[in-house]
Amino acid sequence: MTPTPSPNLPPPFPPPGQMPPVYFPPPMYYPPPRERGGFARAIFTTLAVSILGFSITLNIYLLIAQGLFSGGDGTGIKKETLTKGNAQSVIAVVPLEGVIWGSAAEDVDALLDAVEADPAVKAVVLHVDSPGGEVTASDEIYNRLLRFKKEKNVPLIVSMRSMAASGGYYVACAGDRIVAQRTTDTGSIGVYLGSLNISKFMEKYGIEDKTVTASGNDFKLVGSPYQPMTKEQEAYLQQRANADMETFKSVIMAGRKLDRASVDRVSTGEVFKGPDAQKLKLVDDIGFLDDAIQIASSTAGVSGAQVVRYSHETSFWDALSGKGQQGRHGRTAGMLQAEVGDVKLSVDPRQLSELLRPRPMFMYRGQ
Repeated sequence: MTPTPSPNLPPPFPPPGQMPPVYFPPPMYYPPPRERGGFARAIFTTLAVSILGFSITLNIYLLIAQGLFSGGDGTGIKKETLTKGNAQSVIAVVPLEGVIWGSAAEDVDALLDAVEADPAVKAVVLHVDSPGGEVTASDEIYNRLLRFKKEKNVPLIVSMRSMAASGGYYVACAGDRIVAQRTTDTGSIGVYLGSLNISKFMEKYGIEDKTVTASGNDFKLVGSPYQPMTKEQEAYLQQRANADMETFKSVIMAGRKLDRASVDRVSTGEVFKGPDAQKLKLVDDIGFLDDAIQIASSTAGVSGAQVVRYSHETSFWDALSGKGQQGRHGRTAGMLQAEVGDVKLSVDPRQLSELLRPRPMFMYRGQ
């Protein structure tokens, strides 16, 4: 019988040629982790949430304040004081910016209504930065300015910024004096009827326009993008463009006191820088907005006047949606969005309409 070794004795050595047995140490005991900073974390989380909530609330109040205290009078017109002075002698600055569409004419009309209602206004500076636009809209603004001068009986000075071309210059001719910067692009005296004809493309792919017109309506579809244009139709459109051009020239002759020969020489569609336009008598002075304001004050016979800029205020909901940052006539307004595969397209329906029908335009397209 083999004796059992005592448990307190070391294990016997293995026989020669054998490896000794391997003994693993017992597993270590790790106490459960302690939650550190539990109270501090709760305080930090509460503080962060409170700050975030306060920030959101503050921004909402600021947006509301912008709508309520932005200088508006409840009519959607904002009055911003550019220069403090005698509140009983005001020089009003009215902006005309961007392409001249029908909505631009409506905006200028509303601004002039507000100016007419203020008896403190002693002179107006029309601040133009526009490549022109629709013939009808340009003519509406021009005639609205003439009516304003007659009814308000105050000086109207035009200040040109980077561009006052084509329809922008047409409108400027209503002013008593025109001030352009030396870098201003102005002139572009002319008219075009923009259109796009895709009849050959349709013919290539077997697409046929079957539009029916009444008998004798030979010019009903003149300028249609889906049908070839006849020589008679081209002559008809040329006659329309020439008629609008005559109107443009008559506006320049009346506003700038120039004879027909002088106007004919500059009516080539060319764009002129401020000093060149001054030499051609298209503008009177070279200067900035401040210079135009000084000329307006001097013409009105006032000193120490308060200068106020009239504009359309941004509503609370427009500010929330970001429309105010895009501008009333921004290119993002009214854009049509489309996706073709992986390509995202943004189409301005007004520009598309300009391409598809021969609409008369007083507009500089060299930009």
